[in-house]
Amino acid sequence: AGLFLNMAIRLKEWIRVANATAIFHGGCLRKAGPFLYYDPQVEVIQRYTRMAGGELLPVTYQGAGYDVGDGARTAPSVPDVPFVDAVAVRTSTGAVEMAIVSRYEVETVTLALENRGGALGTLASCEVMTADGPTRTNTPLAPHQVTFIDQPLPPQEGSRLHVAIAPRSITWLRWEK
Repeated sequence: AGLFLNMAIRLKEWIRVANATAIFHGGCLRKAGPFLYYDPQVEVIQRYTRMAGGELLPVTYQGAGYDVGDGARTAPSVPDVPFVDAVAVRTSTGAVEMAIVSRYEVETVTLALENRGGALGTLASCEVMTADGPTRTNTPLAPHQVTFIDQPLPPQEGSRLHVAIAPRSITWLRWEK
């Protein structure tokens, strides 16, 4: 869901309505006996709604990528797809929200983020959603096993912030003015 929503935000001038989940058919809200639980993408979508109406900020990524060759009939071959995707938005409150999605399967990578002149504000929170496998999800007996977890604020050297990005994860950073 995170990758799709990052793309939709970047192309918001052309994409007016997007539904990554078909949530209205009930596929993300689940009930098993007396247990009510939801798919992790529900929490992801709730996070992304905080970006609605905000100003898209430029994000530049330099790093490793991979090639998607011989895609499906409806998908083209794409060279050098980045392993990390990020989008940043200044919200109507002045806070900056950044979602960083990692496609790495097993490797944790450290990103260096520049906050030149403190333009983003002061880092207020860092949260990560990940799982111990690509098919792990919430279940009736473990309804919160895939959720955003507060993390210690990453180390900062001057204007550069060093953020460890877990494999198969969404890292959510928030700066406040």
